[in-house]
Amino acid sequence: MVRHEEVSDDLRAKILNGTYPPGRPLPHSGLLAIEYDASSSTISHALATLKTEQLVIRHAAEGMIVQPPPTVVDLVLHGPHGHGPPVPNAVNAPAPKGR
Repeated sequence: MVRHEEVSDDLRAKILNGTYPPGRPLPHSGLLAIEYDASSSTISHALATLKTEQLVIRHAAEGMIVQPPPTVVDLVLHGPHGHGPPVPNAVNAPAPKGR
């Protein structure tokens, strides 16, 4: 696994378990670099991944702010990354062909 993926996986877990609750900023990227013993580029890449997943947003004055996890409705209407095709609706999916 690539280092930035390890960092984003750990940060994602901390966001989802409430260590970093919605509405609160993540630690500054410099502190994250020290905590994870990683380069600023690695931290930047990990944070970009979390931003793409809509787990954080960048706020000019406060840094990266944790967002509430997407709801099922968000995923169905907007897809897993907030844009693009929605998640297929199993209720309206065609029935599997019989054998």
